[in-house]
Amino acid sequence: MNQCATVPKSNKSLSPEETDLWLYYINLTQLFLLVHHTQEDEFIFPFLRERMNDQTFMATETQEHAVLHRTLGSIGEAVKEKDLPKAIELMQELYAMFCQSETTNHLAREEIAMTDEAYRSRTTEAEVKDLNSKVWAIYILNTHMQYYLILLKE
Repeated sequence: MNQCATVPKSNKSLSPEETDLWLYYINLTQLFLLVHHTQEDEFIFPFLRERMNDQTFMATETQEHAVLHRTLGSIGEAVKEKDLPKAIELMQELYAMFCQSETTNHLAREEIAMTDEAYRSRTTEAEVKDLNSKVWAIYILNTHMQYYLILLKE
């Protein structure tokens, strides 16, 4: 995501081929993030909600995921419209959300709440294996990834 910070603010200095490559890169990144967060929403968050005493983390994650999904959708629209400056601007917003603060960003909060130690204190190994199989089931790969790969071709 931080690669977008190195792209010129205007696509006027890029050739059409370079613009297309950047749009392709941004689209792949947003599609990966969309699939990843959809998996969390559908499987991991319900699993954690049942096991966490403090629901503050889950409320924050749910709210942030709603913002992430809207932003990812906007990125997809910018890519479809071949609006590289807008796509870059939106990717930079995502970067700020994910990476800028070492303790309060999206990744840092998830890592704290979902470390092996935290997981093990709330679950059994069998439950984690069952969750893992659900997350990576053919259903996810076939429905979500095929859908997003179709979008790539548009």
